[in-house]
Amino acid sequence: MKDKSKAGTVEALRRSIDAQRGAVVAEFRGLTVAEMTALRKKLREVDAEFRVVKNTLIRLAAKDTGFGGLDEFFSALPREGMYAVELRNEEFLTPMYFAVLREHGVAHVFNSWTRMPPIGDQLDLPGAVSGPFLVARALLRPGRSYDEAVDAFAPYDRILDPSPPLRRDLVRLIETAVHTRIPAYLLVNNRAEGSAPLTVAEVLRMLPPAGA
Repeated sequence: MKDKSKAGTVEALRRSIDAQRGAVVAEFRGLTVAEMTALRKKLREVDAEFRVVKNTLIRLAAKDTGFGGLDEFFSALPREGMYAVELRNEEFLTPMYFAVLREHGVAHVFNSWTRMPPIGDQLDLPGAVSGPFLVARALLRPGRSYDEAVDAFAPYDRILDPSPPLRRDLVRLIETAVHTRIPAYLLVNNRAEGSAPLTVAEVLRMLPPAGA
């Protein structure tokens, strides 16, 4: 009977997470009962839910959604490492994916890639900032293949296809890192606009002056 009850709880948890636009895993220890009650009330006002769940149940729910292997993988790694996951398929950007990353303190790699949404759209997903640092890879304009970029941009000595949206997204990532006081690592490829150093220079020009 106990196993059936646990299975029902896990299934309900999985369904609840799947039905949400996003899920955020957070540490609640240190909050008083009154503070938790107030938090629940505020979340209900914006159609959100606060639930205390054991880590083991989260892991079981993740297993049923296809992310169990990812959870087991990070559970086996040394905790002192800095880890990040880069996806190349938009359909995997789910609440459970971000919940598993946050459970292990793993960062999502915000990437500009052929079959991925723009970096800014990824940043807007609930729970997308899942680790103690930010990392981004500006690789390709969404929709453009690697071979097309090679043919269009070689020998990579000038910007041939400026992408203001990509630059704005990179600036947003930097501003998010400053606001949350975590490091940010941005990697820019020649195939993003035609010349990685020149793209970096343009992004730097868009940043506010130090101390502003």
